[in-house]
Amino acid sequence: MMTALWRILPERVRRAVPLRVRLAIRELVRQTPDAPVDELLSIVVPVYNTEQYLEAAIESLQAQRYRRFEIIIVDDGSSDGSGRIADRLATADARITVIHQNNRGAGAARNAGISRASGTFLAFLDSDDLVERDGYANAISSLQRTGADFAVAPYRRLRGGKLHLPGRWVQEAHRVERLATTLDAFPGIQANVVACSKVYRRTFFDRTVKAFPEGVVWEDQLPATRSYLHGRFDVLTAPIIRWRVRTDGSSTTQQTASVAHVGDIAEQLGAALDMLRASGHHDAWRERILQILESNPFALGVLHSCDRELWDVIRGAIADILPDAPPALLIERTPARYRVLFHLLAADAREDAMRFFEAGGYSAESWVFSEGPDGLIRGRVPGWTPSIDVPGWAFTASSTELTPRAWIARVDWRDGAVLDISGHVYIHGFEDAAEHTVLLLRDREAVREIRVPVERITSPHATRWSRHRYVAHETAGWRASIDVDELARLAELDGVGHASFEIGLVIEAGGRRLSTSLHSIGFADDADARRAVPVGERGEAWVRVRADPHDLCLEIRQADDVAAVDRIVIDGDAVEIACRSDGPVEAVELVLPRGEVVREAVAGSDSNGFGFILPAGLAEGFSAELRAVRAAGTTLQLRLEADAAVVVGADATAIASYGGRSRIRLRDARGFGVIRSIDVGEEVLEVAVQRVPGRDDAELRMIGNRNTSTARAFRIDDDAVVYRLPLAVAGDDDWRPATLPGGAYRLELGVAEHGIRLVADRDVENRLPVRLAGRGRLRANLVRRPGGEIRIELAARPDVVRRSAFALTQRLEAHRRHRDGLVPHLVLVHVSKEAASEQLLLEMTRFVKAASPDALLVWAIADHATRVPRGAAGVLVDSPAHITAAARAGLVCFGSGMPRWFAPRSGQAVITDVLSEDDPIAAVAQALVATERTVLF
Repeated sequence: MMTALWRILPERVRRAVPLRVRLAIRELVRQTPDAPVDELLSIVVPVYNTEQYLEAAIESLQAQRYRRFEIIIVDDGSSDGSGRIADRLATADARITVIHQNNRGAGAARNAGISRASGTFLAFLDSDDLVERDGYANAISSLQRTGADFAVAPYRRLRGGKLHLPGRWVQEAHRVERLATTLDAFPGIQANVVACSKVYRRTFFDRTVKAFPEGVVWEDQLPATRSYLHGRFDVLTAPIIRWRVRTDGSSTTQQTASVAHVGDIAEQLGAALDMLRASGHHDAWRERILQILESNPFALGVLHSCDRELWDVIRGAIADILPDAPPALLIERTPARYRVLFHLLAADAREDAMRFFEAGGYSAESWVFSEGPDGLIRGRVPGWTPSIDVPGWAFTASSTELTPRAWIARVDWRDGAVLDISGHVYIHGFEDAAEHTVLLLRDREAVREIRVPVERITSPHATRWSRHRYVAHETAGWRASIDVDELARLAELDGVGHASFEIGLVIEAGGRRLSTSLHSIGFADDADARRAVPVGERGEAWVRVRADPHDLCLEIRQADDVAAVDRIVIDGDAVEIACRSDGPVEAVELVLPRGEVVREAVAGSDSNGFGFILPAGLAEGFSAELRAVRAAGTTLQLRLEADAAVVVGADATAIASYGGRSRIRLRDARGFGVIRSIDVGEEVLEVAVQRVPGRDDAELRMIGNRNTSTARAFRIDDDAVVYRLPLAVAGDDDWRPATLPGGAYRLELGVAEHGIRLVADRDVENRLPVRLAGRGRLRANLVRRPGGEIRIELAARPDVVRRSAFALTQRLEAHRRHRDGLVPHLVLVHVSKEAASEQLLLEMTRFVKAASPDALLVWAIADHATRVPRGAAGVLVDSPAHITAAARAGLVCFGSGMPRWFAPRSGQAVITDVLSEDDPIAAVAQALVATERTVLF
């Protein structure tokens, strides 16, 4: 009864309940079984040429938690193997029905499926998407509790195998659960019009929606508007589907640059707005106009390359709705670059728009903001001035554009319970530096804020991170120190208590006070930052990162169940622990990953420590958290101090390392090795591993997502085996040597086909995280992961490439003004491996060298892992050498498109989109003959 009442309480009432009580009720709600759900759910799946994804989509439906369902697959005239796959799936599962029809579009396919559906509930899934396991169960359970007509849930975007959040307007619409609500009560829900995000009662759908429009794209819009206008609905917060974004752009919803597609979008949106206005829902009509202008359904970015017909279609759609959008709300919800384009479109100022794009105006990285005499912050695009009158409010910065961007560079504990944090914070493109900055610790439960002074420092990294073309943020660095002992006193944590502080920043700039969370910890993502440290006599503190929202939090707990460990000695299967506790220990418990607990009696226990023998029954490869049990039966957590000594004998059965919050984790020594030292040399990673009897001949492996580097013993010392792992791939007659690709790697010791994972010893652990610049083309970050393992992050050295858009722009402008002329025999190859095969690029290189033997051939490459042909050199994209070559080449030819920062110099010829030619080599030959110059290709 209580859980049912909680589910239907308004959010404002829930928030009035103390946090601890809310969390307890939320857990009870989570554990309470859903109401019986035995009504049939019909799921309609339209299919057109999705043989690559169809089976995965159906498997996700079969695996979801709501078990009483039918699937109606509608093969809409597929020309690939989709129809055969659907028939095979139906043969294997009686719940699947297949309809084959001529190609008529998604709307017609859905309507055909609806006609065959017999369930009480109705849902839709596109054949390249996936349903969340609990998605339909959550929706139907909600509908059965509230009696609403349909449920609408958020979705996640599946791109490149990774899940991403939807647009911020959809996130905002589903931030809070709303049950049995209406459009008048919540017009913001119109941001989610996706049919696959909804579960309908079939009676409501037949009475109100009836069918989908046929022969158009964006067929979801009108059914969604009808549903919101005439129904009561449950707004859920848990995602229901994973909406796939295809890498080849072949999905219908990804086709944005055609007159027919944009025309359909404009027609459907216009019809929906007419429906809202005619029904008298003025607030919902106004809200939908703002959502359209904010979410950019017409893909304004295509305007720079579209023809006149497409320009007119987009112009007409914007001109129809722009007068009905209040300027104040447009400023709040849309970026300045959108508003400027809206006015250029409405005025049919196409030449102004083209110059706007050429100046980089569509990119946020090209807008410079500053405070005017009237106190308003407005933006401009250097190098662009409109020839028509654009109202000043169109250039006013929105709240989103004024949101500070904050990053953490380092988080460290020192001197006991002092937490040092450093990073950088800036407002993107804002010329005026922040006038004042403080660190803000917010305890939401106690509704209190504590401010910590911040020291401003220089931070060259900030400019590189910002990627802004015209504004440098070198002075955006900051650092602060938090005395956690003092914080615990201020928080009045006497006795047993707990406080959780969100760590954020408040900056004052342009007369405004702006706050932001520390959303990413970047290089500070290291286990050492999250270890627990002692606070006062009986407390501890640790840092954690919340996944959603991605905030940095400082946790402080006062408790009497923690003992500090100063030394661990493991000899064979005997473990001796020196710790500070207030009484003897009776037993130890090893908590295994699945919650199984193994208990073992201790020997020689007193207030200074105890010893025990590892149980014989532990499975090979075990990993367990260690805790102690007092004579009274209470549990004593063991905290590994930062300077604690861990001594592991050569024949030890286990090794000890950090677990979460400095807890001690014991791992099977037979499945792990110990790293004694690690360093980066001339494209070599040198690793010393503690000797393991009988394993001197094992190879060391550095394993990444795409590549593995291996090495045999370079030197064998008395207590360690030294390995030298190559960070480069050998060349051959055609190709120069290349480095390993950048990215994350892990280390393991290979014995035959088996791998022994490696953890850092205490000396190495205490150094982490570290940046090793190396002496070659790579640098390495060494970061400890929970459990003592080391992650190696390889990347181009920062002194080799400076990924700062500001520096690039400044350097390119300097080259354009430079007295040195063009270099006729310079050839720069500028085609990614993703766009063309290596064989084609090799043939292209051979041709250029044959046609012009004196050519200075240079490739622009993404990283040094890209192979470069013999006879050519490689420069990193965006590096100073790359910009120099781009500015001085006689003939510039790009494989596909031209970067926005590039602009031809006087006398410099440019060819674009060579890879679109039927014979790219012939196209280059023709260009060479025609210009008698060299090629930037």
